This record gives sequence, structure tokens and C-alpha cells, in this order.
Amino acid sequence: MSREKYKNIMGFTLVELIITIVIVVILSMVSVAVYNGYVKKAILTEGKVLSGSLARAQHLYYSTNGTWFDCFFTDFCKELDIDARSNKYFKKFSIDIYPPGGKRAATVYALYFRTDGRVWIVCVDLFSDGKRSDFYFDESSSDLWEFPGGDW
Repeated sequence: MSREKYKNIMGFTLVELIITIVIVVILSMVSVAVYNGYVKKAILTEGKVLSGSLARAQHLYYSTNGTWFDCFFTDFCKELDIDARSNKYFKKFSIDIYPPGGKRAATVYALYFRTDGRVWIVCVDLFSDGKRSDFYFDESSSDLWEFPGGDW
């Protein structure tokens, strides 16, 4: 009698449950990948903002003083009025002048030191005629860099 009682009750089969779980897993994997892409884009946007601010400050300094300002791996520059200490990711920046001591060009670097030992770098090349390059991105291993003081 108990078998007949449960015969008319409809339920899900094991195959239907497995297919549902597979669909949910696939959707989760896609959404995590998309989310990670948005996070990386947001992080790089912070680097572009810092590099753009450095580029504008450098051009202003160059137009006032006739030379580029050189600073090496810092988070604050009083002369350029740039402070990266409140940034979440890109907390350090550097400016290289070439030829050294020259007036021809400069490159600004915004640096994000990741916890996995990699370094994300957003760069802009500046030229004495007021032009600048597009932003470009580099990712390298921190063992390729020599940092002063060893506290990086």
C-alpha cells in the first residue's frame, strides 16, 4: 500500500539535478571571470589617473622651469604636488628623465606591487614639445627590479 501512495508523487530525477548543478557552476565560473576583468580594469584605471596626474604636473613643471623634475620610487612629491598615499593600489610612482639631466623627454611610472610578487606598471612618455604617448601597461616580476632599502 505504501508504494502506491508514493507512485503518483512527481519529483526530480538524479539526471535533472546534476544538469541543474552543472548549469549553475558554469554560470558561476563565467560571472567570476567577468568580475575579475572588471576589478583589473578598475585597478588599471587608478594607475592611469595617477600617471595622467604626473604627466600634467610634469608638463607644468617643465613649462615653468625649462627642465623635467626627477623623482625615484616615492609616494609623495611636494614639487609636483602629487600624493599617492591615499590610493588603494598604485601607491608608488617614479619619473625617469632621458637623457639623464636632459630636457628631451621623461617617462612617468605608476607602480602597483601585488602580494604575489608581481609589479603592475602604467607608463606615459612625455616629450618637451608638449606631446605625450598613450598609456601603456607592463607586468613584470619583482625580482627584475632593484629597490632601494629593500623594504618593497
